[in-house]
Parts: sequence; structure tokens; C-alpha cells
Amino acid sequence: MKEKTSILIIDDNPDNLEMFSRRLNVAGYTVRPANNGEEAFDILSKEKIDCVLLNSRLSQMPSIEVVKRIKSDKGLEFMPVIILTGLEKEADALTGLEDGADDYIIESSGEQMVLVKLKMVLRTKYLRDEFI
Repeated sequence: MKEKTSILIIDDNPDNLEMFSRRLNVAGYTVRPANNGEEAFDILSKEKIDCVLLNSRLSQMPSIEVVKRIKSDKGLEFMPVIILTGLEKEADALTGLEDGADDYIIESSGEQMVLVKLKMVLRTKYLRDEFI
């Protein structure tokens, strides 16, 4: 039996964590929520995670620092990271892409856009995993 795909959501807003967790669970994903970067790195060191959804604005550790740490870790360098941003914070997402994030989603895009972009980065991850 195939394991469910595991998504780590990093957001310091409990309402966002709950909303994304619920929606992704309904879509068939296993979801691991993290309130900050340090909690996320603890989860990443202990569990099999397939993709990270990262809020562009975290209060304790800047999201750009989270991306850089993930991409510089030899065990995580190919971990897909999608930045979630508000429309007015698109510049933060672009900076994240320059620093190694794989994609970004404007939060107001809707649930379908989140699911489609997740499928896209996961498809690339699974293909890369087959050849590594």
C-alpha cells in the first residue's frame, strides 16, 4: 500500500494552519503543521516529508532563512518548497524563488491553485527521486 504524501505547513497563524491542514487532509495528503522555522526543522529531521508549504511572513525566523536552510542541507536540498504569500507580498515570494524556493502561491488564488501547484512540484520531486 502506497504511503500518503506528507506536506509540512509552516505558518505562525493558527487559523491558516488549521485551514490548510483541513483542506489538504480532505485532498488525501498527510499534513504536519509547524508554527515556526525551528519547529519545522525538528519535524524535517525526524519525519519523511514530501513538500513544504511556507508562509512568506513568519515572525520568529524569516521565511527566506527557512528556504536557505532547507536548500543548503544535504539531506533536504531537493525538498520542494512552495511559498504562500498575500498579493501585496509578492516581492517576498520572488526573493524566495531567487533563494531556492520551487514555486509560490498567492493565497487568494484559491484551493484549486494550491492543489495543482502541489501536484506539479511533487511530480518533479518523484521523477528526480527515481533518478537519484
